[in-house]
Amino acid sequence: MAGIGFQLKRMIEKDTGFIHKIRSYGLAVVSLNGPMLLCLFAVTIAGLLLRKDTYSTIPRDHILVTVTYTFMLSSITTGIYSLILTRYISDCIYQKEYKKVMASFYGGILPSTIFSLLISGALTVFAKLPIKYAFCILILLSIVSIIWLEMIYLSAANDHTGIIAGFAAGNIVTIILLLFIRLVSVKYEIFYIFFCFIAGFFVTALLLLVQIRNVFGEEDRSYFEWFTYIRKFPDLWLTGIFYTVGLYFPCLYYRFTDENYIVNGFFTVQKDFDFPFFIGVLSIIPGLIFFVVKFETELHIKCNEFFDAILNYGTYNEIKFFMRRLKNTVLLFFYKLCIVQLAVMSLLIFFSFKVGKGPFADFKTYFILWMCVLAMGFTVIMYVVKIVLLYFDERKFAYYISAFYMVSVMFMTTLIGRDGLPGLGFMIASAFTVIIAYILLLLYLKDMKNQVFMIK
Repeated sequence: MAGIGFQLKRMIEKDTGFIHKIRSYGLAVVSLNGPMLLCLFAVTIAGLLLRKDTYSTIPRDHILVTVTYTFMLSSITTGIYSLILTRYISDCIYQKEYKKVMASFYGGILPSTIFSLLISGALTVFAKLPIKYAFCILILLSIVSIIWLEMIYLSAANDHTGIIAGFAAGNIVTIILLLFIRLVSVKYEIFYIFFCFIAGFFVTALLLLVQIRNVFGEEDRSYFEWFTYIRKFPDLWLTGIFYTVGLYFPCLYYRFTDENYIVNGFFTVQKDFDFPFFIGVLSIIPGLIFFVVKFETELHIKCNEFFDAILNYGTYNEIKFFMRRLKNTVLLFFYKLCIVQLAVMSLLIFFSFKVGKGPFADFKTYFILWMCVLAMGFTVIMYVVKIVLLYFDERKFAYYISAFYMVSVMFMTTLIGRDGLPGLGFMIASAFTVIIAYILLLLYLKDMKNQVFMIK
């Protein structure tokens, strides 16, 4: 994401005044979290505009639940191979083979489309959903998955305003179409709302695709060449899988417990865990912005200085000087990231007292919220450590971190399970993973001189 990060950093440093700073950081939020915000907007609009007397063959709750599942499932299916695609894109850009970059985008759509097709087919067969409804789910999953993929490619683009315009245009189309909802028969209202969301998401995906083609141009026929990177870098592929499974395992685990509210026998909404988990996901946005705008951009600069000194036959003292600067930058910004995320977690926990009826009105609800916020805070710190290690192509340590994260989350969540308070196992596992990740980061920095010159 360094491409977007440099542009956002220049914009933020250029703008002066409180209002301009808020505007700049607002654009940063949309640029870095567009798909999540798009789904959040869809859920909010559906909740506000759906008529209470909507009773068709498909309950109105399916709209809200379906969009939520769309966000979660699409991020899972693209997250499984996003690191492989990112590595392939980086190599193609370094070799200036831009046609292969564009071709890999079209090839990357295939796995997510197959996954969406399998999900919608399973819903039709096992959940006995109407074919029209399953078809709507197929389209929604496919489009949102494409948007997630587009964000990977747009990380190399310089036009952040184009990203903002794409998401804004999609939201506007959704709103305009929803204004005519009162003209639609109650019987077809559910499907009309699906049409509104599909149209808005499609406009966003189309405009983002235009931005990608403006950067990389036309494609060649190497659509599936990036698949070879799965065999070439299996540890990198497994790193993405382990992290994705570990992140969403608690959410899926608690959804299928006896305390769930069941919708149509398949879609489930966990009464206690879903909303706190969603708040926890939102709480990592400031940390991600700090990482991309401040941490990653500064790391990119220091890495270039260090490797330029090596490639240009710098003296030992020069290389040692730039290596020391690089280490200090990593540690300094890591501590700053921890402070930023700690401040966000503290504010959310503090305001949870103020918003509710009091700290002891419903202790279980408060406790789960705190656990989810803490768990996601530790998760984003661990994620940043993993990305920093991958900057130096230290795939082994990144693999260990993701594997430990997945195993510990699954073990602690299952161990505590329903007998304890939901989210406690998730938080404990995330905290232990941060400790392991920090130790591995220190080990790498301590041995950086030898690691850099090793043949991977």
